[in-house]
Order: sequence, then structure tokens, then C-alpha cells
Amino acid sequence: MVVIPKRVNPATIRTYDEFAKPALKGKLCLRNRQSPYNQPLVADQMIQRAEASTQPFFSSDTPLVRAVANGECGVGVVNTYYVARMLSGESGEADKALAQA
Repeated sequence: MVVIPKRVNPATIRTYDEFAKPALKGKLCLRNRQSPYNQPLVADQMIQRAEASTQPFFSSDTPLVRAVANGECGVGVVNTYYVARMLSGESGEADKALAQA
């Protein structure tokens, strides 16, 4: 999980179910529901809350980390090795700076 603490207090998220809380409406970003990483999570949320209430999604973790760092989302569910890859500078200085945020 990546978080901008000024937008979302990470201590308020202890379970996946808490991503559905009203306080995170418009702040949560996920990968596309077809991603094998998020299929079970998104399927569960769709069943419990209906598809219309799911949040925006991204094609992969790197754009999702960028969106959180740029303030488009307050929190994103990601595989943290993408953040490490960005921090290494492998994808450029701009991504390194975003990952540091």
C-alpha cells in the first residue's frame, strides 16, 4: 500500500474492507480488475457493493504509484517492488522523485 499521509492516515486502514469506507471515496486507486493481483479483491467489492461503486483503476502499479504521488488518489494498493524499481531510478528521475514522495 502506498499512501500520501497528508491525504489519508495510514493507521486508519487495517483491512481491505476499510478501503470501502466513505472517507476514502475518490481517493483509492487500484489496478484494472482483470489484473490477477486484484481480481479477488475487486470481485469481492463488486459483489458486496455493486460495480458502480468501485473506484478508478489503472493498468499497472507504476502509473498507480504516480497517481498517488501526484495527488490523484490518497492511497493505492500496489506490489511494493514497483516502488523500489522507481526509487532505483531505472525508469527515470521523475519516477524516482515521485516514489520518494
